[in-house]
Amino acid sequence: MIVEDHINFLTNGKEQKVVLNAFGQDAYFHVKEILTTNTTWATDKPHVIYNYVAVDSAISLTIPGGAKIHSFNNSFLYIYKGSLQVQGTLGNEVTFQQSRTEDFILANADSVAGQWRGLYFFAPLQSKIEYAKINNATIGIQVDTLSGQDSLILENVRIDNSSFASIVTQGGNVYANSCLFGNAGSYSAFLSIGGSLFFDHCTFGNYWVGQRNSVLFALKDYYETATTIQFRPFSKAIFKNSIVYGNNENELGIDTLSRTQTGISPEFEFINCLIKTEETVTNPEFFTSCWKNLDPGFAAPLFWDFRTNNTNSVNQKGTFTNPIPDMDGNGRSASGNDLGCYEQP
Repeated sequence: MIVEDHINFLTNGKEQKVVLNAFGQDAYFHVKEILTTNTTWATDKPHVIYNYVAVDSAISLTIPGGAKIHSFNNSFLYIYKGSLQVQGTLGNEVTFQQSRTEDFILANADSVAGQWRGLYFFAPLQSKIEYAKINNATIGIQVDTLSGQDSLILENVRIDNSSFASIVTQGGNVYANSCLFGNAGSYSAFLSIGGSLFFDHCTFGNYWVGQRNSVLFALKDYYETATTIQFRPFSKAIFKNSIVYGNNENELGIDTLSRTQTGISPEFEFINCLIKTEETVTNPEFFTSCWKNLDPGFAAPLFWDFRTNNTNSVNQKGTFTNPIPDMDGNGRSASGNDLGCYEQP
């Protein structure tokens, strides 16, 4: 739709008119909204978030396939002790992105990171995101301090072009299968201070166009206060059939306290993974059948295409898994499948 008005100028008896118009789209607008009843969003129009939408304690928000969610600068979807169910399907994905759709003067609107805050989970109830695209956020998904055994399940989710990180966890329980954690200004994944993590057939790929001084994949089991070090080990941290690869020389950062400090062994394991790193990946306590520095041949990572072209690096190197279709809907076998979130046809 077009919104139009005009300004009249009267100068020395002469009248001039300047026409003002703006292009817009009809939408559902959510301004500092707190959901206090179970809610399902319609899909006939886009949804626009200003400041925040908060899913309150014990409340569920369902977003069906095909929904388009736009968020204003620094706005976010906040799941506070509630549940989020995103029910996208192949070809009918749910899209989360910025509110601005017109291009900048020097850049395409869909190429600028950090235009909105992202999805923020705090101690959520059981939640699931299927077939979703999360673009141009500051942090695509952040998960803090889940209670009990509740988890965030991610299946066929792709997160691209985040100004800080694709995913951040702080004590969160996350199960991810066939997901892409893509280009980000710092981390494709920063996973920290406890929780239960299981990532299967995921691609952590980062070819950020600017200078990136961090590894793309960081794992940390402690934090420091002014006076002490607080140790918060993972109950489980398993990464299986996945790719960790980017344009830095070292892309894996494991920052865990030693067993001499804690009395227990660090809790993490990589199984049948391809990793770009300057460290060894042969310690059987933490690495099983992993490969180092084999270029997966991403198709066009600068343009967010992380399909793999190098069959020798990823083809049929996966171990037994509970397979679901890859990002393109290609089926996987129980074993002998490809590494990462894409199965080569």
